[in-house]
Amino acid sequence: MINYTLSFHDLSTTESNYNYVVIVTQHKGKQVWLRKHNATTWEVPGGHVEADETPEMAAQRELWEETGAIDFTLKPVCDFSISNNGKQSYNRLFFADIISFGPLPNFEIGEVAFFETPPSSLTHGLVQLELTERVFLQLGVDQNT
Repeated sequence: MINYTLSFHDLSTTESNYNYVVIVTQHKGKQVWLRKHNATTWEVPGGHVEADETPEMAAQRELWEETGAIDFTLKPVCDFSISNNGKQSYNRLFFADIISFGPLPNFEIGEVAFFETPPSSLTHGLVQLELTERVFLQLGVDQNT
């Protein structure tokens, strides 16, 4: 995702066509990052909003599927849109504080790791850093604990 335009929006009460959810996540003060099977780069939890889901339902599902989280708090932060190569998506950004994990489901994630600061090798480049920073700034979350 090299050429993109990222725009932040207030939480919408009327938008019904969300494409993705992204969940900036912490556990015991450390950032939670994921690595897919056979990948060498890291990303935050997130994924598609299915046709029968609200963004909140999708965020809960994705958080479990990608981290094994079973007890967590989830807070919507803002909506955002990304334009890339003529395509645009409308999405919701969340913050999650994971209290406890169950087994990692055997889906697409190969590893869940905890970092003081974002890892250097990111799947989606700078956009993940921008989204993470937005959450930490807007919610006043300490990203360097």
